[in-house]
Amino acid sequence: MIKKYPRAAVINDLSGMGRCSLAVSIAVLSVMGVTPCALPTAVLSHQTAFENYYSHDLSREMELIASRWADMGERFDGIISGYVAHHAQVELIEKIIDDFGGGALVLVDPVLGDNGALYHSCSRETVTRMRSLAGKADVLTPNLTELCALTGADYDETAGDIAHSGGVQPALELARKLRAETGAKIAVTGVSVGNTLCNLSLDENGEGVTSNEKIGGCFSGTGDIFSSVLFGSLLMGGDLQGSVKRAGDFVTAAIKNTVGSGEDPRYGVRFEGVLRGDIRIKNNE
Repeated sequence: MIKKYPRAAVINDLSGMGRCSLAVSIAVLSVMGVTPCALPTAVLSHQTAFENYYSHDLSREMELIASRWADMGERFDGIISGYVAHHAQVELIEKIIDDFGGGALVLVDPVLGDNGALYHSCSRETVTRMRSLAGKADVLTPNLTELCALTGADYDETAGDIAHSGGVQPALELARKLRAETGAKIAVTGVSVGNTLCNLSLDENGEGVTSNEKIGGCFSGTGDIFSSVLFGSLLMGGDLQGSVKRAGDFVTAAIKNTVGSGEDPRYGVRFEGVLRGDIRIKNNE
């Protein structure tokens, strides 16, 4: 039975500037009927697309907070993880999943890179440890860059195959490999095919591809929005393919709400303008 107000541990950074990470997840999940319990990995002055941002690693604080949660017998219906400030934090997240994940839905957003390159905060050790964390996930939400990193595939070759074929089959093959290696449900985000962005879904019920129109510009934080809507939808009883569509449609609406605003895209999309109750799956209220 689906809980009326499921509780979720939300592990991500808190950026003072930029609509992303905890600022996004807390807002989205709250509207969807999920109670978010924040566990910050770092505090940043600006999200990482800005130059000269300040970042404070909260690894020690993560341990202390998780310890107090354990002492007080806290339990969660879901756990979602995102950005890590240091590769050592991946091991902390694995321990949190072990300690609190019994019966919880675990979604890992493997925040490693985009557009064929790793983020400068991610090392090869981060990739190695993220592969280990992926094995504890019920759901994984990589973009194409992260999918390639997790499966050891060459991004340029994969992107070239997608462009040449005009379809998502090369990405689907890698997603099948990742699913076979981890046993997790897979949602691959933002695969560019012509004038569309495709999101792939793979689970025990089959495979699906949903698409949304490609809108000009590169906006920060859309991955956090997608994973938050997907996670909330699954926690509220949605199926994977329907939840992937819901997340993709919401991100597209948020981008449309932002285009033409003149705002620096590093500040993210204006998701607040489309943050309504219709992204929530109604339960027995």
